[in-house]
Amino acid sequence: MEEITKDTTFKEIVEIYPITIKFLQKQGFECIVQGDPIWGTIEEAAKVKDCRDEEVDQLVIELNNLL
Repeated sequence: MEEITKDTTFKEIVEIYPITIKFLQKQGFECIVQGDPIWGTIEEAAKVKDCRDEEVDQLVIELNNLL
């Protein structure tokens, strides 16, 4: 995977870039449940948390900067 996008799934992120787990948890995202990655994309999870489009975009930027 070259770059994380809002359509990237948590499963992809966690498996390829485990360093992102703590960051996502600090942002309030449960990306691991009972040892397995949750289903869905970054955008889907952010919308459940009522994040605006700008917040989703910023989260994606921060994830890519972390890498």
